[in-house]
Amino acid sequence: MLIPSKKISLILKKKFIVASYLGKQITFNIDNVNIPFGPEKYERKYILNIELLQDNNEHHNFISKFESIENDAKNMAFENINLNIIQNIKGKGFIPTVKQSLKGHIIRTHFDNPDIYVLKKDNEKLYLDESNLKNTECKIILLLSGIWFTDNNFGLLWNIDDIQIKKIN
Repeated sequence: MLIPSKKISLILKKKFIVASYLGKQITFNIDNVNIPFGPEKYERKYILNIELLQDNNEHHNFISKFESIENDAKNMAFENINLNIIQNIKGKGFIPTVKQSLKGHIIRTHFDNPDIYVLKKDNEKLYLDESNLKNTECKIILLLSGIWFTDNNFGLLWNIDDIQIKKIN
């Protein structure tokens, strides 16, 4: 789905700006995603970097969408943006979540449930951690939660809403 960034709605809630499109959360279903490093804990949160490969046309299209949304966030090119939101991010540095990698692009994401597992045939759960999740291939649902901001910086917050492990390396 093509989301026109200028139609993304923003609502200020305390120290966070919630993003939506036509009243719904913004989600992307992405297949054949690589997890290059495994999960990491950062200030009581879990971070999972995902890698989209440059030789995959679907991934190339997703990166274009992400970069378009990030560019509009950086330039505050959203429709109906209110003055309170502008005041909370004006003059601050933008921290991108999409970065170039050797194989394509890495997106820094967050997730709430660090208990990632695969169900075996006998319904036993095989829990995955940084030791066995590195270089795993998966399918994810990525959710744009909104815009975070601090005293000096701001950026987009992407959350993994669902993850399905396809191949463990």
